[in-house]
Amino acid sequence: MNKKQADLFEKFKQKMAEKEIGLPVFLYNGKKSAIKADLKGVDLSGKDLRDFIFAGANLEGANFEGSNLEGANLNRANLKGANFKNTQCRSSWFRFANLEGANLEGGQFAQCDFFQANLEGANLSKCNFIMADMGEAILKNTNYLEADQDMFYTDSAIF
Repeated sequence: MNKKQADLFEKFKQKMAEKEIGLPVFLYNGKKSAIKADLKGVDLSGKDLRDFIFAGANLEGANFEGSNLEGANLNRANLKGANFKNTQCRSSWFRFANLEGANLEGGQFAQCDFFQANLEGANLSKCNFIMADMGEAILKNTNYLEADQDMFYTDSAIF
């Protein structure tokens, strides 16, 4: 494949990703991304967002209910009040993210990294956090009733 064909193929993949998700998408190292995008209140419920990069994005009040965010990068994202109910997020990154007041009820967060994330007032009930890293996370006033916390790493977390 020559350079022109490769460029056309990348543009085609980008357009297909935009059509699939319903918002502008950029390809970064072959992965779909919306780095530092302002997507406040966006409805991404039921979408396949595996390996998507939302690093630094404003997703305040976003709806991810029932979506697949496995392997996604949400580091430093503003997810205040976001809805992750029944979302698949295995092996995703939420380092330094603001999840204040977010609803994570029933979500799958096994092997996720929440290092220094703000989860104050979040609903973590019925979540799977097996082998999740909550090191130095803010967990004040969270509801984690019936959450699966086996091997839940909370070194220096603030409760």
